[in-house]
Amino acid sequence: MRTWPAAKYLTYSFWRSWILVVYTAPIWGYLAEGQAASCSFTMYAWSTVAFAVVAALLALFHERTSDLLSRKRVMCAAGIASSLGMLMEYVGAFAFSGGGNALFVAGALLTGIGTAFITVRAGQIYVSARPVVAVTNTALSEVASGLVFFFVAGTVPAIALLVAAFLPLAASLMTLFDFDDAESLRKRPCRQRVDLDPSIRKASASAFIRFLVVVFLLTFMANLSKGAFALQDADASLASGAMGVSLVILVSFALVLVSSLLKSFDFGVAYYPLVLVLVLAVVVVFSSDVGNGAAASAIMLVYCLFSLFMWCLLTYLARSDYWSPVQVFGWGRSVFALGSLVGLVVGQCYPSFGLEGSQSFVIGLVLAFLLVAASMLIFRESDVRTITNASWLSEEMLASPNYRVEQCGLSNPSPEEGAPADADKEPRPSRASEGSGLRRLSSEEFAADHNLTSREREVFDLMLRGRDAKSIGEALVISDNTAKAHIRSIYAKTGVHTRQEFSIATEHLDR
Repeated sequence: MRTWPAAKYLTYSFWRSWILVVYTAPIWGYLAEGQAASCSFTMYAWSTVAFAVVAALLALFHERTSDLLSRKRVMCAAGIASSLGMLMEYVGAFAFSGGGNALFVAGALLTGIGTAFITVRAGQIYVSARPVVAVTNTALSEVASGLVFFFVAGTVPAIALLVAAFLPLAASLMTLFDFDDAESLRKRPCRQRVDLDPSIRKASASAFIRFLVVVFLLTFMANLSKGAFALQDADASLASGAMGVSLVILVSFALVLVSSLLKSFDFGVAYYPLVLVLVLAVVVVFSSDVGNGAAASAIMLVYCLFSLFMWCLLTYLARSDYWSPVQVFGWGRSVFALGSLVGLVVGQCYPSFGLEGSQSFVIGLVLAFLLVAASMLIFRESDVRTITNASWLSEEMLASPNYRVEQCGLSNPSPEEGAPADADKEPRPSRASEGSGLRRLSSEEFAADHNLTSREREVFDLMLRGRDAKSIGEALVISDNTAKAHIRSIYAKTGVHTRQEFSIATEHLDR
């Protein structure tokens, strides 16, 4: 397991590949000729409902399910259940010439249940990486999923069906590469909620709920466009899908190159550009005619990039000291799934309205306005930091004696359920324990972990030397107000309020 540490990130890659294959590649046409669209939609509807319910339950009972997801047997069972569900759908589609039968629906439900476990577990894995690393790995996963799509679309039917069926199992098996760290995950200290200021807790809870509302709205809009302009002809649909996936591969690869050059990635700054791209896409798409292949390809590109960003954003939000990764990914992906399902259902009814081009354009403008209003009024850029930090102390501060910590209440695994072979040895220190003397973070690592910009790093280095705002302004040749603004931003990103709290949070750093 330790010889390939990056293999665990393939969990998300195989899961994304599976989604792209079963909903875009022509596999259902191999089993039920003329019923491919019907099978795909039926499978999507039932599996999404099951996925959303199970993901929400995992989040609701996160204290128990965090332990459950860290067990080898559970994750293997989730993969087997998902792949078994796919095989049941194959039999149902072939035997009954469509997806309207109990066997097909049962298989879809089973697939949704299994993939919910896999997805939330993948989220736990990605949270352990730095934000910029998570962006790079997610973009690479999009590239890989696109390549898998082209392989399935171009190979013989038997192999295509086999690959599609066993992609969820492959995703679950990739989680096994993360179990060398299972002990440190179970031993990780977590902050007691009683220590949190009620107003701070309320502010973050409110921000997180508003975030889920916006996730639903954005996903609804994206899938409304996708459903409204879906192509009914199988060959045309495959051609537009292939074009869209090709663009996704190119853009994702460009993102990999850019993110590999960055030391940090500020998701708050990227929030508004994403909304702007989605707004422009909605306007352009609703200005096109229904059945336009170029519009369908553009929708595919925007949807995949939107999904990529939302996964990265969930990874970033899950670094909060209050919200656990299971909560963030469970609720986040559940709401994402429901928004996509409702949007797709409404979108498929859109062509039946028989609207003219000018009327469709007006609807596009209204939807674009709603997107802008939601991003400006419901969930703003500043709310990203409210959820992640919310004035709760950074992970490294958990080791400080001034703050009480407790064990997360996770039971120790038995050897057959996920404990590493050398479990009798000292477990590898977690990030929180690294600040208590087991391993001292460098100031550069601390700055990268908290997404400080290049200018903020310069201010941060001077703050570590005890400089005040006036002294920092003179050293960097900036105004006192600008220096104070940088200091406030650093406080927000590191989760502190005062200079004393900042000193405590950074006292363990190597300088």
